[in-house]
Amino acid sequence: MGDRSTPTWRVLADNAFGVYYVHPLVLYPGALVLLGVAVPGPLKFVVVLVATVALSLAISAGVLRRAPILRRMF
Repeated sequence: MGDRSTPTWRVLADNAFGVYYVHPLVLYPGALVLLGVAVPGPLKFVVVLVATVALSLAISAGVLRRAPILRRMF
């Protein structure tokens, strides 16, 4: 499963450093927004997890890897 080179794995591998770099910038504000919401903790965790992964990947692939100055780093 993990040893095959599929398009999904390729996108994740290409953007791994960008996601690593950006995820705290998405995670912390997302967690702060949900602090006052009266929802069970596990549900908050899932919401923040999915949002963080999706937004971090989108920022990495859409901004960091396409911006002329940042392209060489990410």
